[in-house]
Amino acid sequence: MSQFNITANALPEANDNFEPIPAGIYQAQIKSCEQKATNDGTGIRLNFGFSILAPTNAGRMVFAGLNIKNKSEKAQEISLGQLRQIMEAVNLSNVTDTDQFIGKSLQIKVKVKAATKDVNGVELYPAGNDVSGFKTIENGGATMPIASAMPTMGVAPVIAAKPNPWETPAAVVAPVAPATPVAPVVNKNPWK
Repeated sequence: MSQFNITANALPEANDNFEPIPAGIYQAQIKSCEQKATNDGTGIRLNFGFSILAPTNAGRMVFAGLNIKNKSEKAQEISLGQLRQIMEAVNLSNVTDTDQFIGKSLQIKVKVKAATKDVNGVELYPAGNDVSGFKTIENGGATMPIASAMPTMGVAPVIAAKPNPWETPAAVVAPVAPATPVAPVVNKNPWK
């Protein structure tokens, strides 16, 4: 047991600002990336935490959850496209561990999502942020190229065959052979 003597009044006030940051393009660093089962247990999400670096709101955190395996093909397609953007932005052509993302910096496009209310106008969820685009931090107008195209994003779900997709257990993400090299990506802006 550790003993110490701290007086609450002598401590600085906490920054408990839970208001969403303004919509815009921010430089950010990936602080966390976790693979989790979806709420219904039938899919896989990658949950990213981004710490804002610049131009404003430094130190604030925003989050993105990517459904890399989902019953909804459209949700999965969108998320895999966003995963590709993240991988290209941080110059990763093949990922075998979510820790490979930690500490990487990139530009993110942040949107503000309105509070969700029920039919009686009672707030169910407060206003928040949504991260919807990812890009390499530009250095003098040029972007860093990525060595390969990523039609498989360097990972492929390994799933046991079952009659119904919603009965399939969470997939295991396993490495696959690197994709065939192509021309580098230059000045690609996913949110224009």
